[in-house]
Amino acid sequence: MRFSCVVCFTLLALLVGCQKSGDTPIDPFHLPPFLSDLRVQPLTVNTDTMNVGTERLPTDSLTLSLSVVVTVSGPEGLQAVEAVQARFYKPASQTLIKADNLRDDGKTPDQAANDGLFAGQIPVKIVRADIGDFRVEVTARDKAGLLSNALSSAVRVVRLNRPPVLSDLKAPDSVSVSTAVVLVKLSIKATDPDGQSDIQKVFFNSYRPDGSLSTGNPFQMFDDGNFNGQSGDSEAGDGIYSLTVQLPTTTQRGTYRFVFQATDRSGAQSNEVSHLLRVQ
Repeated sequence: MRFSCVVCFTLLALLVGCQKSGDTPIDPFHLPPFLSDLRVQPLTVNTDTMNVGTERLPTDSLTLSLSVVVTVSGPEGLQAVEAVQARFYKPASQTLIKADNLRDDGKTPDQAANDGLFAGQIPVKIVRADIGDFRVEVTARDKAGLLSNALSSAVRVVRLNRPPVLSDLKAPDSVSVSTAVVLVKLSIKATDPDGQSDIQKVFFNSYRPDGSLSTGNPFQMFDDGNFNGQSGDSEAGDGIYSLTVQLPTTTQRGTYRFVFQATDRSGAQSNEVSHLLRVQ
């Protein structure tokens, strides 16, 4: 009987020793969430397609809208997840510029609630002069305070401005001003690889027969559809810029040279298009 009591006491002591102490902060058998399949869009941003004024300045404040989606799983289930956070860092730096939570609640941009896909559409403010690989890092934390693995991706911010292109000039080769004022309509097509909104202005300079600059240079052209007005433009927003000039009977005779050009919001200049007009 005495031997049996010793055995019972020993087993009881072992059972008590295996229980988690009230002072133990973390259950050694509790596992953190696990992240996989991080998707960030866009992965490349050309800030020279983003306009905030009539000119693009290095000091312009820009807002990048980034979509972030990550898959969260783990043996404890989604109910154990406290938060999933995306953080954005400057290129080659630990400087944090934005932190925001991702959600799995079925509200846009998340597509379905409780499917393990946590999503967010996150605005990130930068300065136009900041270019390089911005780092996106995502982690999850459960209700016990355990952190998941970290996933990261790069968002490349570049400045790849391309200049406007001029083509399809329409202008007369000669006019006669001997008896009356002559209206001369000049039109040219302007396109920009970065979008028509990138064109700041289209203009021309006029040179007299002796090679000197005409009074009033440069002359701005318009794509305003003001057919009966100063521009004489036929249709607004079609990329064809026009200007109607008046040549009075006192206009100096000879061959005038017109040089057409365009500039974009970054100050880049297009190709030059020249035209000779003989006034007689």
